[in-house]
Amino acid sequence: MKLIYTILLLFVYCFSVGQQLGNSVTKTIPLDSNTTFFGVESEGYYSSSIFNNGTINKFINGGFINDDEKNKSLEKTKRINHIGGEFNTTLLYSNPKNHIIKDWGFYTGLSYNYNLGTQFTKDVYQLLFFGNKSLMGDTAVLSPSAYYLRDMNSFSFGLNKKNQLKIGLTLSSFNNNAGAEIAKGLFYTDSTGGELSIDVEGNYFAVDTNRTTTFFSNNAIGIGVDLETVFQFKEGINNPRIIIGVRNLGVLIQNNTYQLATKATYKYSGIEVSNLSNISTDLLSPSALQDSIGLQTEVSNTTSLLPFEIYFYQVPTYQKRIEVIYGFRYKIQSAYKAFLYAGGNFKFNEKFNASTYISHGGYTNFQWGLSTQLALDKVRLGINSGNMLGFFSDNAYGKSLGISIAYQL
Repeated sequence: MKLIYTILLLFVYCFSVGQQLGNSVTKTIPLDSNTTFFGVESEGYYSSSIFNNGTINKFINGGFINDDEKNKSLEKTKRINHIGGEFNTTLLYSNPKNHIIKDWGFYTGLSYNYNLGTQFTKDVYQLLFFGNKSLMGDTAVLSPSAYYLRDMNSFSFGLNKKNQLKIGLTLSSFNNNAGAEIAKGLFYTDSTGGELSIDVEGNYFAVDTNRTTTFFSNNAIGIGVDLETVFQFKEGINNPRIIIGVRNLGVLIQNNTYQLATKATYKYSGIEVSNLSNISTDLLSPSALQDSIGLQTEVSNTTSLLPFEIYFYQVPTYQKRIEVIYGFRYKIQSAYKAFLYAGGNFKFNEKFNASTYISHGGYTNFQWGLSTQLALDKVRLGINSGNMLGFFSDNAYGKSLGISIAYQL
């Protein structure tokens, strides 16, 4: 039974929040060559491609998921399904006019990010919520399924050339960096439903979280390159600009990394989801996994590619009455679908703007977003939600909220 709770926790215990759009309020300041500002941003969300908010709330707060809810989610399943969330908060200072190398200024920032995401097949969903008897005499496909949990603090510093080109480095300290990837997975139940076999090729990795003692822990250290450039058809702050960038492309060094693999046979007859908040997170520890399914454990220091992000988006100039906005973002090794959004910005007056957009991707499907910005002299305030319906309906597939403030120096 410990195995079932472990797998269930990997795939559905995901109450967390985080940045969904690169649509921060700091962009409401026209970024000419001399704009210097200090900004604070905090954004968050959770969402799913098959579980609505009513079901997700039971994952978070506890409760019984009835057959009607299970069947509704089953109707939404596709070959690959997603659930996840993120929380991100950032302090950023940018000064392009105090030159440290020729006409290059600088920027610096501190941030905290917590991210949890999973992807799983339709067969995995049926096994978890309906039991192996629903697939009697058949082989369930478990791959490609994956789970990632990352908890990190970061410090960034880089060069800023007239707010048109930024190049820098980010040092990240991971309080936790864990994941499971199933490259090949088959799950067979015999015709009686009484015996099953599981054949898995994949891996589970985690670092020793007991070594977390300071802001910059030594569980895992990442050193990544950040690059962002602004493309404009015509010069001037009144003309549209497209921002293109890559964030945190580099190397991840992990100390005392657990690598686990298994092949085993079990019997069970389905599960009921109730009060997940009482399930101990110790089930995720390597020792608990080994006790549950006979995992062979190898502990070593490893070096790998950081989970980096690529993006581009057009931000409004905030000079015209109506302007088009759009963007794209993708996060490598995060169980995160390519995220696309498009919409428009409306300028009510010199102090107030609002943007509305439709998005698709991340951990869910289509969503409706709304962003507002208020200018008070040199202060800029903003609030944004990538999924407005999530605040009003349990039938929506997630919630999203971001707030930010920037001060032009």
